[in-house]
Amino acid sequence: ESLGTIARKYGLRQGDLAVANNITDPGKITAGQVLTIPAAAKPAPAFLSESAEALIDEKRLPAAEERLRKAIKAFPPDAKKETALTLRRLAGLWESQGKNADAASALRKRADAMDPKQ
Repeated sequence: ESLGTIARKYGLRQGDLAVANNITDPGKITAGQVLTIPAAAKPAPAFLSESAEALIDEKRLPAAEERLRKAIKAFPPDAKKETALTLRRLAGLWESQGKNADAASALRKRADAMDPKQ
């Protein structure tokens, strides 16, 4: 991963992450390098939800499910459209695997109650 990708995961700017780690050339980080993430930073829920799609494409389904669950918990209460989209993504993931049918149905109902336009 690049420094910019890591920064976006935590809702930071690349420059802020570079400063926190005394990195003068953001292009020169190495695999396995330990980075300090400023304490207030948490992965942005939208990033978690969107990056889950890439994990699904890569067939990394348990990791995708974990990211979707984290995103659902992390969205603020007023982010109804984004939360609904993520609920639908998780329901779709379960349906594609033929598991948690009742839970997937419940997620879709919850999503429809939040954002019926989808």
